[in-house]
Amino acid sequence: MVNSWERPHFVIIGGGHAGAHLASSLVKYGWAGSITLVGEEAQPPYRRPTMSKSFLAGREQLPDILIRPVEEYERHGIALEPGVAVATIDRNARSVGLADGRAIPYDKLAICTGARPREVRLPGAELDGVHYLRSHHDAVRVRSAIATGRRAVIIGGGYLGLEVACVLVRAGLEVTVLEAEARVLQRVAGAPVSRFYTRVHREAGVIVRTGAAVLALEGSGHVSAVRLADGSAVEADLVIVAVGAVPNVELAVRAGLAVDNGIVVDG
Repeated sequence: MVNSWERPHFVIIGGGHAGAHLASSLVKYGWAGSITLVGEEAQPPYRRPTMSKSFLAGREQLPDILIRPVEEYERHGIALEPGVAVATIDRNARSVGLADGRAIPYDKLAICTGARPREVRLPGAELDGVHYLRSHHDAVRVRSAIATGRRAVIIGGGYLGLEVACVLVRAGLEVTVLEAEARVLQRVAGAPVSRFYTRVHREAGVIVRTGAAVLALEGSGHVSAVRLADGSAVEADLVIVAVGAVPNVELAVRAGLAVDNGIVVDG
């Protein structure tokens, strides 16, 4: 669908939950103009939390996890622009420049660019077999690795790491969770919750090691072990890094907007 930009035009940057639900809310509450939703991923907006649960386990496929069918956007006059990044925002001209060279004018603009996985800066982090998990593309790659893997190490004992551990151990892999803090979920939950999840995972067969600082990832071309600060090594042919996320603020910075661990907003 091509929007008529003769009407007021609302452009939403970001094809995740926030962008998709904002587009629907605009329709619901009477926005009279055009709406364009620009997403960097090739897929229409989908439920990202399933990436570490049912989708990763193979119980769902992409059509099952779409936030709404593609036809519904068309029906409500929402133009999807998937698979293209926004490169620039010209606030004076009220226009966004796409990476493919096109420009889209706007009357209203929402930046819903979300976050990306926090990367580890460790020797060997570039080895094959080392994965992050956030997008559909990430999950498809990890699902493929599960099929051939035997020993998995998850760096990070937060919710994401523990969710992935459940999927992998149920898939028959030998799974070790390495958490640098004194307990899993230390940054987000109290000690009783940490003890509960540690017990449940260990009962399921997951090896949980706390106070485990990672020094390097080892291997020749493909990861084969994770080296710890205490000198020990955990063998692995699949490593999932789950050490948090960082906000995608680069586009906002280039547009001259205030940022502080995210885009600063009113209220």
